[in-house]
Parts: sequence; structure tokens; C-alpha cells
Amino acid sequence: MKKPAATHTEKLREKILEEALPHVAFDGWADSTLRAAAERAGASDAELKAAFPRGIADAIVFFSDEADRRADETIKGADLKAMRVRERITFAVRTRIEAV
Repeated sequence: MKKPAATHTEKLREKILEEALPHVAFDGWADSTLRAAAERAGASDAELKAAFPRGIADAIVFFSDEADRRADETIKGADLKAMRVRERITFAVRTRIEAV
């Protein structure tokens, strides 16, 4: 199934998250990381608040949901019937980890 067209807010979330991720490993999942990423993405404070009303908590949820979506697309596109149960489980877990 194809993902529906992204709304302005979803595109903004994606752009801010893209700017934040390289810094998360060093600065952590912090509101300051999110604010700096929004600034680099060209988003105003109001746009940041609209994209992630609860701040970093919403950014983490969005990040996880996007990883779930990517993993789901990959898993649905695979020939699972050709795999043994153990292989399917390994494939699904590895796919989800790689999505992150």
C-alpha cells in the first residue's frame, strides 16, 4: 500500500527530524536538540510547536512511527511464504532494527 501524500505538518516533522537525528547521538533526545533542528530546517517556534506540540516526546513518537511504517513496507514486500518461521521472525526483527 502506498503512503498517502504528506501534509504540510508531516513534511515539516520529517524535515525537523532529519535535521535532529545526526545530533541525537551526541546531544540526546532533548528539547534543545529539537529547537536547534527546527532552526536548521527553517521552521519558526510556532511551526515547531504545531509539528511537535509536546516537544521531544512527540518527536520520539513520530520517529518510532516512521520506523514502523518503513519496516512494515519492507516486510509486506518480502516473500515471507518462502521463509521458515524462524527466518520470518529474524527477518522482521532485523528489518525493524534497520528501520531505525
